[in-house]
Amino acid sequence: MVPAKPPASPRAARRTRLSPCCRAGARASIIEAATDQAVSLPDRAEWDAAGGLRMLGRKDRAVQVGGINVFPAQVAARLAAHPLVAEATVRLDTDLPETRLKAFVTLRGRKAHAPAARALEAWCRDNFPAPERPVRIEIGQALPRNAMGKMTDWAAPPAN
Repeated sequence: MVPAKPPASPRAARRTRLSPCCRAGARASIIEAATDQAVSLPDRAEWDAAGGLRMLGRKDRAVQVGGINVFPAQVAARLAAHPLVAEATVRLDTDLPETRLKAFVTLRGRKAHAPAARALEAWCRDNFPAPERPVRIEIGQALPRNAMGKMTDWAAPPAN
C-alpha cells in the first residue's frame, strides 16, 4: 500500500482556503472549498508583503471587557442621553491592568465638575452592567480631538 500523498501545503488540507490574491495591502477573504464562494471575515485583515495574513481589528467596533463584547459607541450614546451630559466619548482604559472602559464627557450648562462626576458615577452603577460601566469618567470643556478634529485618546489624571 502506497501512503497517501501529503497536501501541497497546510492550507490545502483545510476545509477553507485563503484567497489567491496575496499582494501586500489587498483585502483578505476566505474561499469556502466546497462552494468556491468568498466568505466574509468577521475581522478586518490584509495581506502583508511576505504573503501572510495580518489582522487589523474587528469590523463591528466591539471590544472585549471581561470576556463580554461591549460597544463603546453605544455606551457613549447612553451616557450622552443623561440630562447632565452634552457630549460623551468612551474608550478602552489602557492604563489599567485589566480591560475596562473610560469615558470623557462635557456637561450641559455650568455645572460643578465634582458633584456632576459623583452623580454620573452613581447613575452608571445603576444603569450599566459591569462590563459596560466606565471605571473612570473625565469631565472637560470639549471632547479630546487632534489637530484634524478627529477624536483622540486622553491621559489619565495625575494621582493625588
